[in-house]
Amino acid sequence: MTALFTSTGISGKTDPVRLLVLLWGKRFIIIAVAILFSILGTIFMLSRPLSAEIRTVVEVGYTAGGLVETIDVVRQKINDIYSVAAEDEIRAASPDNSNISLNVRPRIARNSNIIVLESSAPLEQVDLYRSYHAKIFEYIARDHNRTFEPLRGGLETTREEQRAVLKKLEERATVDPLKSQLLAQLEELRGQERALRDERIFGVAVKTLEGQVSDAEKALKDLQDEERLLAQTRAQTDVSVKNYADQIERLKQFLNDARAQRSKLASSPNDSNNAIAALIFDAENLRTEIELQKLERALVVDAPLDQEKAEAELLKNRRQQPIQEQAIARSKAEIPKLTLEREQKLAVARVAIDNILAKLGETETSRLHEIAVQKAKLQETDIRLGNILVTRVVVPPRRNQEGEHSRMFFAGLALLAGLGLGLLAGVFAVFKDAMTSRSAQRV
Repeated sequence: MTALFTSTGISGKTDPVRLLVLLWGKRFIIIAVAILFSILGTIFMLSRPLSAEIRTVVEVGYTAGGLVETIDVVRQKINDIYSVAAEDEIRAASPDNSNISLNVRPRIARNSNIIVLESSAPLEQVDLYRSYHAKIFEYIARDHNRTFEPLRGGLETTREEQRAVLKKLEERATVDPLKSQLLAQLEELRGQERALRDERIFGVAVKTLEGQVSDAEKALKDLQDEERLLAQTRAQTDVSVKNYADQIERLKQFLNDARAQRSKLASSPNDSNNAIAALIFDAENLRTEIELQKLERALVVDAPLDQEKAEAELLKNRRQQPIQEQAIARSKAEIPKLTLEREQKLAVARVAIDNILAKLGETETSRLHEIAVQKAKLQETDIRLGNILVTRVVVPPRRNQEGEHSRMFFAGLALLAGLGLGLLAGVFAVFKDAMTSRSAQRV
């Protein structure tokens, strides 16, 4: 061990082979410590109770005006109110649960109205935690229903009243076949007008175009990055050509010198040493000539091909960039064009509606208009009812086995930790012996 540190000092680099030999000498210490700590760690890990992950996914309801309650407020209420009330209810339901302590971690899914309830539960309490999550949701739903139920009840009452009014209007209207046809056209045009006014449909079309612009810009950036790499590759081929030329020049000089030496040997007295040296020179000259031929081929054939290939790829890249720029410009131009087309179609639809209404008689037009207006009101009420989404459980309380580890996993972890500590103990013992030996040498 002293020799291990003598050449380089304690702070210098250590010979790894020598260190492994010294560690092998301490193998009994390493094995003993590894076994001891592996056994202790395994016993500790196996004695720990395993836990399970319980997860529930809740979707917060919304109306036409937005979420019934902001997602942050729901999470705060879960932490401060609902979880406490649900825990108290479970404790009161059974004497066995009087001293139990439950946990829940509400997590908001990114940019959504989804909130995830997560809990770490002992295996024997998995069913209890499922009930705990279910009760938390009951409190959330009960709180939100105070908003949903009056709103839905009012809209349903309004819808029934509108249906009764519409039925009376249709019973009073006596329309001949021509007027029936005009009425059907009027309904169709009003449907087209509502579709054109629908901001959601228009928004999807705009987002699609914006996505195309974003994809095209990303593709252009990729082409520009690729151009820089191709330019570097093209420059490297020129460097390779220069390197080949320099190597060929050096090998030619070396070969000429070697041939001159071989000629001197040929004129020297003919003995065994000169014959062996001549054979060596001939073999070396042959190897040099072969290497020189390879380099000349690389300079004359391979390097020009590489240059041509790199140049072709660079030109191809540069031709693609203007095409991509034109695609970006076309996609950007489509957005205002889409808005203009929408306005033009709306204007055409309004003119067509006005023309149909003008063809109908003033009295009959009034009746038809009343029916159309009433249908529009009824349709709007149906849409508002359809836009109501009550708070609901998307994924019911269940055990999430992903990420849970078995007892064998913990036992293996303890075994690895024991082996690591055993190796550390061996290194410490080797270091201690080295320091002791070094101190003895100084004395």
